[in-house]
Amino acid sequence: MDWYIRVLKKYAVFSGRARRKEYWMFFLFSFIFSLVAGLLDLVIFGMALWGFSPIAVVYGIAVFVPGLAVAVRRLHDIGKSGWYLFINLIPIAGPIWFLVLVCLDSQSGDNKYGPNPKGEEGSDNSIADYSKAVELAPDSADVYYNRGDAYDELGEYGKAIADYNKAIELNPNNSLAYYNRGLAYSEKGEVPKAVSDLEKCIGLCTDPELTKDAQQALSEIKNSS
Repeated sequence: MDWYIRVLKKYAVFSGRARRKEYWMFFLFSFIFSLVAGLLDLVIFGMALWGFSPIAVVYGIAVFVPGLAVAVRRLHDIGKSGWYLFINLIPIAGPIWFLVLVCLDSQSGDNKYGPNPKGEEGSDNSIADYSKAVELAPDSADVYYNRGDAYDELGEYGKAIADYNKAIELNPNNSLAYYNRGLAYSEKGEVPKAVSDLEKCIGLCTDPELTKDAQQALSEIKNSS
């Protein structure tokens, strides 16, 4: 259940990576809750309301975006672009190919989409490991970024921001650090700083997918403020 909630907390986060367990546990609980919604429709409305199952449809709409986001992050985890989702449009072979992809193990180490999620369990041990890496390589922007990401996963946004600050200080062109720091500022309600970081990310970014995510996040923050 924790994995299901974790995906919901990243409701429209299309950047980063998701390991197999995160993807499949969300898929499992979504399937169970869809069955429950269908049973409620059966009890309350009969088989369906004029051929329409309102509770099941509402639930499906509610989890569509996080389900899409975790699928994209799962593809990122094996080093594939989120555009690979469209292989599902290929009759028969497409869904089979996609199933094979989402069953693959995480790409070892970091890739262009972020650090290996198997090293980000949100535990004290993982923070300790990242802190040890900081001690061993205090001039590396990546080690600060990785620890900031781990703090972000724990919801410790102040500590995450401090590490992103250091990562940006060491590498001012780190667009991903600006992106994640912007999201962390947003979580803390510091809207002007969040907007500034996301705009900076967009200005620096050479990855069209990250640019798109940053533009979407920026639009959502501006619309909600």
